Amino acid sequence: MKENLIYFTAGEFAKFHHINKRTLHYYDSVGIFSPKHKGENGYRYYTYSQSIDLENILALRELNMSIEEIQNYIKNPNALDFQNIAKKKISEIDNTISQLKKLKNILKQKSKSLDLCKDVYDGKIELVHLNEEFLLMTPLVFETYSCLMDNSNAIIKHLKASWEFSNYKKSCGSYISLEKIKKNEFNEYDGIFTEIGKKRKELYLKPAGLYIRGFCVGNWNKLPELYENMLIFANKKNLTLGEYAFECGLNEFAISSEDQYITQVEILCHY
Repeated sequence: MKENLIYFTAGEFAKFHHINKRTLHYYDSVGIFSPKHKGENGYRYYTYSQSIDLENILALRELNMSIEEIQNYIKNPNALDFQNIAKKKISEIDNTISQLKKLKNILKQKSKSLDLCKDVYDGKIELVHLNEEFLLMTPLVFETYSCLMDNSNAIIKHLKASWEFSNYKKSCGSYISLEKIKKNEFNEYDGIFTEIGKKRKELYLKPAGLYIRGFCVGNWNKLPELYENMLIFANKKNLTLGEYAFECGLNEFAISSEDQYITQVEILCHY
């Protein structure tokens, strides 16, 4: 060894750069970063001046560059290639940030739903002021038995469209007309809906305003009773109800039995 150089073992050099020494061995084996000196005993020795080269490689790895991409670049590092790499990775980072923001919103929405569930009990009815929402709505038909297949296709098409609009897979709810509710006709709902979260010409505007909101805990068979009590509630308060009731599950992603399932019903109303 030269006396005017300070050498570090692989372990020391790896610790200095907060990596595992196996990483140094691997980089050496693939030819992208080798020790300054190898002893007769096979030990690897590095110099402080090699730190810049290693940090550059670690930075490229943090940019999710493959070993092959790094190998190609370090053979002839130049400004043009680096700028091309930078543009590509910036685009990838922007896409990742966009996806993470969407995932964050999903988690916030689900957490908000579970927070709402904490104060819910079976048969609870209340008046709430809600913000406007944009819904993708798909009507369903029940005129003949063959319509079952048509509805299956419509539901699949609806789900695909809602996933394209929102860029992630959201569940859907169902809507039923006030006319059917008053007649106690719950065998044939009018359709399904999914909240999209942004304005589009294809979407139905569920307006901001006062809503009567009810909750059913457990089996859906109890929903007719909830609707009956919501109509009684509205009548006592002299409320005029809107055209549709919107049903959705609040906690299907966080329960272990049907008895824990919470259905939320919302109907636009006004005095």
